[in-house]
Amino acid sequence: CHCGSRNFVRTSRTKTQGEMISDIISDKSKYIRRHIEDHI
Repeated sequence: CHCGSRNFVRTSRTKTQGEMISDIISDKSKYIRRHIEDHI
């Protein structure tokens, strides 16, 4: 799943690395949760 890859490119210039990483982690956990719910 490449849900967050496009957002990553768009936001990488305006955010610090720490903010990007936390955003990526929260996005991934959201997507993972959604995919898990879809599979149940």
